[in-house]
Amino acid sequence: MSKIRSPLFAALAVCAAAIAAPAAAQDAKTDIRKIPCSDIDKWEDADRVAAIFFFYGFHAAKMDIYEVTPANLERNVRNIVEFCGKNPAMPLYEATPKAFQR
Repeated sequence: MSKIRSPLFAALAVCAAAIAAPAAAQDAKTDIRKIPCSDIDKWEDADRVAAIFFFYGFHAAKMDIYEVTPANLERNVRNIVEFCGKNPAMPLYEATPKAFQR
């Protein structure tokens, strides 16, 4: 059986895991506007995927982008990661829409 290597599948898996997380973990709060790009390199793969997909979806909706293709999704996620690598102090919240504009 072949592995599914889809970012969308990975994001869905992360969401499913979050639903099953203990209640204490679900009660934790973070100001998403202050998470620096440098933090994404510190996270486990599943957390990195979840954060990038969250910001991707949030900003895509704000920019009236409602259709997603695998190529478009992959390109924009790659742009976000590359942009954050070049701007580690910038909040991920601000970096995401800038990466879309490249």
